[in-house]
Amino acid sequence: MPNSKTLLKPEVRLVVDAVVLCIPEMVDHALSKPSEEVVGAVMADGFTVKLVNEAKDRKATFVVSPKQLTHLDSLVAVYHSHPDGNELISVTDEKGLAPIHAVIVTTEAIIL
Repeated sequence: MPNSKTLLKPEVRLVVDAVVLCIPEMVDHALSKPSEEVVGAVMADGFTVKLVNEAKDRKATFVVSPKQLTHLDSLVAVYHSHPDGNELISVTDEKGLAPIHAVIVTTEAIIL
């Protein structure tokens, strides 16, 4: 019987594997600024790149200019934190990140 990893398409498995490798870095980044949303990029090689949250209200949202993403050739996902602990992907998150996978890091969980 195939395991859950073999059931994933190769491009999805690449994203999942990279995100799993980055969990400690994403959590550390989120905890470094617990009162605001942090944002970063997950690279295919399992490393993260911290991005600058350009939002005026960094406690409630995040904004990343396209310029910050242009040099990230192996980008597979963007993550950000929800300092209020909300695990839900908002409509804004969904629209802003599509088609890039969203990863939400809270103090309680990591949501893919």
